Amino acid sequence: MENFLLKMKLWPQKFSHEIPLSDIAVSFFQSWKKYIARMDYNLDDYYRRTIPHTFQTFLPSITIVLAATITIVYLIILVAFPATATTILPFTLNDLEKILKFQSFNLILWYSIIVLFILETVWFVAFRKILIYDCRINDIFRKYQYFHNDETFVEPKYRHYFHWFMTITNLIANSIYKSLLYILILTLLRILYWVLYIYWDNRIDFIKVFIFIIVCIAIAWHTKHSFGILFISIRHLLQYIELFRIQVKQLVIRFKSKSRIRNFWHQFHRHYLILFNEISTMNYTSREFYIKMELISKFSIIISSLFYSQQQRMSVVNTILVILLLAVFFSTIAVYLWLSLIPSYNEQFYHSTMKRYVHSFVVVDNHHQHQKHQHHRHQRHFKQLQRIRQFRDRLKISHFIQSISENLFGFTCGQIFFINKYKWIELFMFNFVIVCLFYKKFCL
Repeated sequence: MENFLLKMKLWPQKFSHEIPLSDIAVSFFQSWKKYIARMDYNLDDYYRRTIPHTFQTFLPSITIVLAATITIVYLIILVAFPATATTILPFTLNDLEKILKFQSFNLILWYSIIVLFILETVWFVAFRKILIYDCRINDIFRKYQYFHNDETFVEPKYRHYFHWFMTITNLIANSIYKSLLYILILTLLRILYWVLYIYWDNRIDFIKVFIFIIVCIAIAWHTKHSFGILFISIRHLLQYIELFRIQVKQLVIRFKSKSRIRNFWHQFHRHYLILFNEISTMNYTSREFYIKMELISKFSIIISSLFYSQQQRMSVVNTILVILLLAVFFSTIAVYLWLSLIPSYNEQFYHSTMKRYVHSFVVVDNHHQHQKHQHHRHQRHFKQLQRIRQFRDRLKISHFIQSISENLFGFTCGQIFFINKYKWIELFMFNFVIVCLFYKKFCL
């Protein structure tokens, strides 16, 4: 089975070996450039602010935007202007439904138009930030790409789990991505065969066939790119979120294993700030992507329920479409679930720190009560300085604990809300209510 998956390029080549974090960073950066930014640049040029404004740099953006424009215009004409569609296209919407053998294909087309617009806004935001050198996610790429001591970030006992997690996510994402590409190609070939058949039967002219072939190439190219955003990029995003989660978990466990609060202050304050800065940096760039994911997720679950209710008989094609829509919805749920885990560890960190802080007050006060009559006069000055130092440390730790409680240690959905476990449950229940309302309104 493993050899078969290797030949299909679905099984990672380094399954039995640990993948360095630098390789993960390089892979994520390449995915970021290909699917999100659509620019050919490197990190050195970015930090020197010397990204060349050449045709080669912007060629990915030009080709994908051109394919997106052709696809969107074609879909809008097909759905909104059926009279115009008959004059320039070889078939109508009803013809497509007969070829593919299902109903309400207009729902899928409207969904595709909306998703294409949303994905183009994702590209535009990332493209603009890179051009003005304000894309902070490059800081994360640079840090992990040029750092080769993995034990600094992930302890050995968690490293095996992390690479197992990477293997599973790679396998699932690549399998779905490849399967959808094969289904897309087969569907387009089936439609193309029908178009050529009616052309040989002299029912359409060569101009319509030529236009349709160009449209097919544009749709295939842009749909392949969209699948890469929805599955390959989300895969890398999940892996980095899991890396941050493991580091936060390690920090909490290390703190709980220490016996003295001062050890925590000197050893972990800096690590907490580093993690907070990295997560904030990642969130600054990715927060717009999360809100776009939420919008696509809402449309996916609504359209899937409406589309399923309109089918007279489930065939292979409409079943695959429903599964695809549900896969988009549940992939968003999975991403939000992983995002909500990081604030949970911050809450544990806060409660544990507060308990240790209060306990230190009790221990120190009892010690002073016991020793206050046993000190010699020449020791009083030293003890006074020690109490001043303890008071100063208490102020620092108290301020740090207050910062922990107020920090948004995690990720946000745009600038709308902070993603934690309570918001995740609320969104899940809200999606369930939306589906029930739409199904009751339009299907019953």
